[in-house]
Amino acid sequence: FFGGGTRLFKQDLGAISAQISKKAATGGDFTLRHTIDYDANNAPGNQFPSAWTTAVEAEFRQPLLQGGGVDFNRIYGPNGTLGLPRGVLIARIETDISLADFEMGVRNYISDVENAYWELQFAYHDLDSKRAARDRALQTWQVIHGWYVNDRSGGEADREAQAREQYYRLQAELQNAVAGRPLEPSRSNTFRGLGGVQTQERRLRRMLNLPINDTRVIRPTDEPSMVRVSHDWANIQAEALTRRPELRRQRWRVKRRELELIASKNFLRPQVDAVGRYRWRGFGKDLLDPNGGSTRFDNAYTDLTGGDFQEWQLGVEVSLPIGFRQAHAGVRNAQLQLRREEVLLDEQESQVLHDLSAAVAELERAHQLTRTNYNRKVAAYEELTALESIYEDPTPDEIPRLVDRLLDTQRRLADAESQFARSRGEYALALKNVHFQKGTLLEFNGVHLSEGPWNAAAVNQAAEK
Repeated sequence: FFGGGTRLFKQDLGAISAQISKKAATGGDFTLRHTIDYDANNAPGNQFPSAWTTAVEAEFRQPLLQGGGVDFNRIYGPNGTLGLPRGVLIARIETDISLADFEMGVRNYISDVENAYWELQFAYHDLDSKRAARDRALQTWQVIHGWYVNDRSGGEADREAQAREQYYRLQAELQNAVAGRPLEPSRSNTFRGLGGVQTQERRLRRMLNLPINDTRVIRPTDEPSMVRVSHDWANIQAEALTRRPELRRQRWRVKRRELELIASKNFLRPQVDAVGRYRWRGFGKDLLDPNGGSTRFDNAYTDLTGGDFQEWQLGVEVSLPIGFRQAHAGVRNAQLQLRREEVLLDEQESQVLHDLSAAVAELERAHQLTRTNYNRKVAAYEELTALESIYEDPTPDEIPRLVDRLLDTQRRLADAESQFARSRGEYALALKNVHFQKGTLLEFNGVHLSEGPWNAAAVNQAAEK
């Protein structure tokens, strides 16, 4: 029966289809299609041993409820499914999230470089203070050693050994201040003040991608500021909530979830599509006869252009799932995802304000400590100057007491100078951290980021719509 009356059915079958289709922003599909079919078989009822069938058709399908509308299709896109939107708006939000991630990476890098810079600056000041202390200790030891050799009062063996021990102790501290000890990598914004000049220079070279050995020495030229910097809390609070890239990235995530929730509700509608098709058909024993045969069905293309066989279809297709359980589950999931991102945003804003408050408090503490350590250094230096003036011509009874005070004052002056340099580094880092917390670190360091130019046609279209 299916062989058309033959018991042994043989067939050569070929099909060619070419089409141009367009997915509109409203969700409609528009297609222009051309098909060619070839059929050669041994059915005894065939008029021709082989025949060609060709058709040209235009077709459209426009969703009226589910899947329709510009907003839905720009969110879900042509290939999106429930829970997996792939529209142009989602793609743009993902791009903005990536840009925020890139900005955070650049900001963290700038912060780490500045940390290393002020650490190296402190290492040099610490080296200078230890070198000066070592030189003073050497001078004191030489004087007492001369007394010891000349068997003068005050040059007792214990005094000479005490001065010699202080010299070697300060010499060891100087050697550590030059070379330093290896440090573990750290991304902390806390001033550590560890390591020597060479260790901190290697760290800065690594961050700047400079050769580890190039016969040059990196010496910071900028000095930490001692000027008190104050901020208006209301202004920097608003600035932090507006400019922190972490908050901007989270707001984009909230916006994405809002769009997903809006589009997910579209799946609660029944699927009602308006469909239409118009087709021209042609049939012939040949596909194309260049001589233009006069017999009916001589070639398919002549029959096609004759227009005797035309078809059209116009209607509405309706699909209504019972209960919409999958759609309701998708909407509920979108609501939960949105709520989750909103809670995360609230928590991040709270954390940003707490960190900003701590940074401002640290800035004030570091400035007060800088002033205190400066006064301490001045007092220690004046004490040492006074002792050295008395030490030039001491009485035998004063020598033991003066030696103890002089050595102690030298140690305290070295520590005061080092602590003053450390507090200045902490203040510089605290000022940087305030800008870090309020999202202005890049501008503070003269770094500016911008997205590449858009296509002019896109800019004009955006302005129109």
